[in-house]
Amino acid sequence: MTSEWTVNVPVAGARPTITSLRLTKKQQNQDKLQRICVGTSLKLFSSQNKFRLACGRLVSHPWFVTFRNVMILSTLLLLVLDHPFLPPGTWEHYFIMIANDVIQVCFLVEIAIKIIVRGFYWNGPFSYCKNAWRLAGGVLVVLGSSIFLRHWYEHRFLSFILILRVPRIINLTIKSRITKAALMSLVKATPNLLKLGLFCTILTFVFAIFGIQYKGGALYRCETSNVPANVEIVTKQDCMDYGGDWINNDFNFDDITRALELLFQMSTAVNWENKMYVFPLINQMN
Repeated sequence: MTSEWTVNVPVAGARPTITSLRLTKKQQNQDKLQRICVGTSLKLFSSQNKFRLACGRLVSHPWFVTFRNVMILSTLLLLVLDHPFLPPGTWEHYFIMIANDVIQVCFLVEIAIKIIVRGFYWNGPFSYCKNAWRLAGGVLVVLGSSIFLRHWYEHRFLSFILILRVPRIINLTIKSRITKAALMSLVKATPNLLKLGLFCTILTFVFAIFGIQYKGGALYRCETSNVPANVEIVTKQDCMDYGGDWINNDFNFDDITRALELLFQMSTAVNWENKMYVFPLINQMN
């Protein structure tokens, strides 16, 4: 009996199978691990050390990255729950303290594993301290775990520890592909946005000049504090006859500064309704 061996040779133009994709991904992870594990880490773990290689496989695993991201996002939850008026001794305060301890331990373990895998500083360009974001994150985590802050573990220092983790949240956001695409789109659109802003500024100046020409000095009103309550003020002459004061409004078109301020408030519609209802009455008096 003759035995036949079948060899699967990839054909040019053929779609890769799931198995081949998994093997390719595994090979890429191994190549990346070999590039990272350079020299002797911490003078203890060589590049072929089993424990170091196991830590490297753990760091490169997708679930490790997911777990780290969950811990970073959990800091946002603690920042939402924390507030200056949170009384000590309540369950919210104890929950924030315990959750903070758990997250802090997870971050310390993460940093220790990454230093074992990458080396501290003298293990090539992939060393832990050669990357600015990793170095800043490590310093902030160590600072949050320092003995001084733990000794004065009051509410204000707990809030300070939570704030120290904000850069890691920013780093996580920047590393997102969607965020990178949005930032690149914003950078590419910046010249056109500046041109649009310049056009809107010129257009606002034009409208301000129109307002000065046609409404300058026309937004005076009658101050009726000295006018009897049963008197109806309709015109400027009525205001002067009954002892009222004919004064100018804070919003007007008498000069370019106030005109631009009023037009900007109109464009943003912030507290604009109060002025909008005053305009018809002012126009009738004038």
